[in-house]
Amino acid sequence: MPAAVTPLMASAYPPGMQRGFAETLAAWGALLDTMNVAFVNGFMYLQPLPFDAPGMDGPKSPEQLGAEIGRRTGVAAAAFEQRIWREVLERWDGELKPASIARHRELADIDLTALDDEGLRDQLHRRIGWLTEMAYQHHRFNAMAMLPVGDFILHAMQWTGRPPVPMFAVFDGWSPVSGVVPPELAPVIDAVQNDPEAQALLDGEAPAGERQSRRGSGGVPRRIGLPVGGGVRSHQSDDR
Repeated sequence: MPAAVTPLMASAYPPGMQRGFAETLAAWGALLDTMNVAFVNGFMYLQPLPFDAPGMDGPKSPEQLGAEIGRRTGVAAAAFEQRIWREVLERWDGELKPASIARHRELADIDLTALDDEGLRDQLHRRIGWLTEMAYQHHRFNAMAMLPVGDFILHAMQWTGRPPVPMFAVFDGWSPVSGVVPPELAPVIDAVQNDPEAQALLDGEAPAGERQSRRGSGGVPRRIGLPVGGGVRSHQSDDR
């Protein structure tokens, strides 16, 4: 992270992140157990935790290390052979993502100003817990998103004799989910592109602050304001 985070984020994020890393690495038989994280003065520090790090009972014996390497090698081979990322993707699209979005919107729809002190305190704790859960969900899919792509890049380098960076071009624009423009903002873009007044506002030479004030004070027609407002809210709510 390029800047310091709040104490709340520094306390809520690490448990979910470490739990997620542990789960995603275990599924692939990686020789890392997790990624430890700590915040010092708001700045994040990471520590990869190798599987052979001494535990509560001291260092592992050579026999234990050899057996564990063998087990993890088998797990890794099975993960690629079974293409486990495909099943995870189906579960993400069909179950986990919709459930997360529903929970995001459920929390967003609560009128915090209508709560008493106890109700507000309860909501704050619920949201902090949900932040930790979303940190877990984000990182539990790290390896699923990265390792298949990395495996393809390595093979493509062998097939073509080319460096790795150009290989990533084959993924450019392939998946709308990974695109620069999220689907939730499509109505916004369509509305702006088809409205001359909005185009003139975007292309104008006035300072950005002045154009922003015009947008908020009637400078953008209502037919634009509604899609923009809805699109931005949806985009913010759906982010995991």
